[in-house]
Amino acid sequence: MLIVFIFSLVKARLSLDKISFFRDSRTNRQQVGEIFEERFELTNHSKLKKIWIEVTDESKIGKSINSRVIANLEPNRVRIHNSSMRLMHRGIFTLGPTKITSGDTLGLFKAIKKIKASKKLVVYPHIYIIEKLSFINSSEQGGHQLHTFTTQATPQANGIREYTPGDPLNRVHWPFTIKHGRLMVKEFDADTQPNAWVILDACKGKHIREKNKAFALDNRFLFTKHKSADFQLNRDSFEYAVSIATTLINHLIEHGFSVGFTSVGQEIVNIQPEKGKRQLNKILEKLAVLNDDGDIEISSIFNKIKSNIPRGSTVILITGETLENIEKTIYTSALNRMRLVPILINTGSFRVSPQISSREISTKRSDQYLEICYGDNIRDQLHGM
Repeated sequence: MLIVFIFSLVKARLSLDKISFFRDSRTNRQQVGEIFEERFELTNHSKLKKIWIEVTDESKIGKSINSRVIANLEPNRVRIHNSSMRLMHRGIFTLGPTKITSGDTLGLFKAIKKIKASKKLVVYPHIYIIEKLSFINSSEQGGHQLHTFTTQATPQANGIREYTPGDPLNRVHWPFTIKHGRLMVKEFDADTQPNAWVILDACKGKHIREKNKAFALDNRFLFTKHKSADFQLNRDSFEYAVSIATTLINHLIEHGFSVGFTSVGQEIVNIQPEKGKRQLNKILEKLAVLNDDGDIEISSIFNKIKSNIPRGSTVILITGETLENIEKTIYTSALNRMRLVPILINTGSFRVSPQISSREISTKRSDQYLEICYGDNIRDQLHGM
């Protein structure tokens, strides 16, 4: 019995001797709804056969999908397995750590080795590809002259104003800053391009959130990779709002708009209007981690930033509020000669309970606003705006 005990102990200690593990992915940035693929390699460099090795992925995103048991790994052999999963939630995820477990044949002892995470995956919100927005007329999509101001350097200097979060620090006017005792920035006349601003409501308690999150779904059948068009967002009103914001920003930037973005959770996100792919990537990085944990109402956010939004701009307000709660904001935007486009997320439609009010079960469309309910085809709804 003692001999068996000692033999099992030695066998367990040697079970992970000269074992190497490697995991790799083709990309480190994708969006919700896409298929993420990883490659796992387990190599036995020793002269002994490894009876069993358990690979456990301890990352949040692929824990149940990538974990498996490898049996009978011969000496100087490599065992490779590929993983494909449909990404269901945005965020920043570490690809690991990965736990390698083995032991003796009788299962009396175990050996464990942990491989630290060396890479991260950034999951952006889902982007719907839309062809047009009816609230943007053809002259705006082609670009027409707007007499607006910007903190970006242009040949036409205009004036000085007080600094707001998101302004580039290299535009700070230091002599005026010293004189007034607060940060002041230079303004310039903007280029002749259409201007849009997207404001996303991230106030706590305004949305119906999904409680049981599945960060990724196993996608072993290759034919499902071609069904991204059928992707449906989870029953989460804030994820609907984030995806709509991302879709509109992507569309506007592709059509030459200078786009700004504001949202206030625990972190204040205020990105000044710019155009181009770089601006889109900058906003996507923020939207990947944005959460609805703010304490400022959407109307208060608009009132704080309205002085920095040029007249003639299109302002898209995405919120879980009712139309009645933002009527004052709509009136204020009209006084400031802004074109306000409210997109109202019908949060009641995201409740599982069958007892919901008439507002919660009806989808409303108007020339003044758009209401989105759970299960709506977002692409079609935005096309009809």
